[in-house]
Amino acid sequence: MSLSIAVVRERLPGESRVALVPETAKKFLALGAKLCMEQSAGTESHFLDSDYADVSLVGGIGEAYGGAQLILRVTPPSPEEIAAMPEGAVLIGLLKPFEDKARLAALNAKKITAFSLELLPRISRAQSMDALSSQASCAGYQCGLIAAARC
Repeated sequence: MSLSIAVVRERLPGESRVALVPETAKKFLALGAKLCMEQSAGTESHFLDSDYADVSLVGGIGEAYGGAQLILRVTPPSPEEIAAMPEGAVLIGLLKPFEDKARLAALNAKKITAFSLELLPRISRAQSMDALSSQASCAGYQCGLIAAARC
């Protein structure tokens, strides 16, 4: 049985990242995973639906999450999104676990195993998974670009 992975569009205002880029989608598919993604999930990150070859594109959260074993996110899920998640799924993303006890309780009630990437140890062995350092680097480059544009 292959692993079923779901990705939906990030709904937080101003959030332009996507949890899965086409290059990584190809790697998951090569390993035999099934990918289900909400239509236009990558648009804010300048990825077209056509960039996600062989990924099943669906119209909404319920369809994307239906039957998913692994859910990839950038931001923490809303209560509505948690309600749509299948019981026993695994959730990976920047989940801000100390900000909302109700969110953790809702995840726990659905028996969802959640891995919050910002809690990964910031050591050299985990450097390839260090979301905080990679996002800080991106922010630094963005600051340089903004400064250059304003000069």
